[in-house]
Amino acid sequence: MLFRDLVIVNASTESGSLVALDRRTGREVWRTGGIQEAWNTPLLVPVNGGTELSVSIPQQILAYDPATGRQLWNCATGIRWYMVPSAVAHDGVIYCTGGRSGDVLAVRAGGRGDVTATHKLRTGKNGSNVSSPIYHTGHLYWMNDSTGIANCVNARTGEFIYSERIPRADEVYSAAVLVCA
Repeated sequence: MLFRDLVIVNASTESGSLVALDRRTGREVWRTGGIQEAWNTPLLVPVNGGTELSVSIPQQILAYDPATGRQLWNCATGIRWYMVPSAVAHDGVIYCTGGRSGDVLAVRAGGRGDVTATHKLRTGKNGSNVSSPIYHTGHLYWMNDSTGIANCVNARTGEFIYSERIPRADEVYSAAVLVCA
């Protein structure tokens, strides 16, 4: 992930950390620990005239200042297993899925400290353990990797628009791709 002159790497497997490197020299600029069992790509979220760097780990979504690596906030998710899907964001709301339970979560960015009581908008089931969601025109789309079920929800309300089994779509690990013509 690029942010200004930084290359930010989720090195959960390698070192249990997020690492920011100078993109010209490769020199380490900052490192933050506590990033375990997280195989997702960090997400840059525009909020309040600035930018937050968000990453999902078991039990939490975390947000950092991407320039310094200083933690800004955390939100409890209840997702106890490792976090593979990358989150998406729209209008300052972060949407993520994860864990073997396949939970779905919406959190408003822009807080400080523990924002679980103030910024968690909703949680739901039928998420995905592996494939990442996409956001388009007010809806979230994703496949449940183990059931072969395609899902669409209203991103604002969390109401399911559809949840349909796709024939021969067993163990879907790829993320959906949006093509606009």
